[in-house]
Amino acid sequence: MAEHSVDFETLYAEMERGFFAVLLQGDGPHLEQAIRSEQTALYESKRGLATDEQNTFHLRCGTLVLAAYRVLLVSVPKDDAFEKVRRAFIEPGRADTFREMAEMMNTATDPFRHLVTHTKSQEEQFLGSTFNFERVQDDDHAYKVHVNECFYHRFFSENGAPELTQLACDINANWIDAIDPAKHAVRFERPSMLGYGGDKCRFYFYRLPMAQEEGNSTPG
Repeated sequence: MAEHSVDFETLYAEMERGFFAVLLQGDGPHLEQAIRSEQTALYESKRGLATDEQNTFHLRCGTLVLAAYRVLLVSVPKDDAFEKVRRAFIEPGRADTFREMAEMMNTATDPFRHLVTHTKSQEEQFLGSTFNFERVQDDDHAYKVHVNECFYHRFFSENGAPELTQLACDINANWIDAIDPAKHAVRFERPSMLGYGGDKCRFYFYRLPMAQEEGNSTPG
């Protein structure tokens, strides 16, 4: 699958539309108005972080999530507010992300190498300069990358809601769950995450031996 540049405007518009569709179930337009007003104020106060298109996208996402969380906290318990925002951020894009990753892996001649190439592209084209990556192993056996700095972890922590970093961690399951070790000969591990108290996020991809096709084994 060829890698293409990211259309951040379309990506954000789709994310925002899905976010409100899930969040506003059973609520009137007043809630959306309150969230948009809070987001605008947050974004303007942090506009200096929007140094390029990647950072602008992440700032828009971060301010939307934080604004919704703050508005909900006025009227619902903290755990409920967190879960509402979590569902709105993660669920709308899950099916498409899972399907696209599964199709990519299923059709790749070498799923491990294809996944590594795709991951590197995401690091560079999608995540951008406000994430700090350290590639600790990159060979034909494994790809191990550490995320030492994360825009969302820093943003939410500096704005009094570090727990929201978990959303940025959890949304990765939308594509991680599509990796089938038995089918793709790839094992993925994530032993630590910033959003869950880790010192860094660790993403480890391991190549596994390919299972032989039934009927194609060589006689002994």
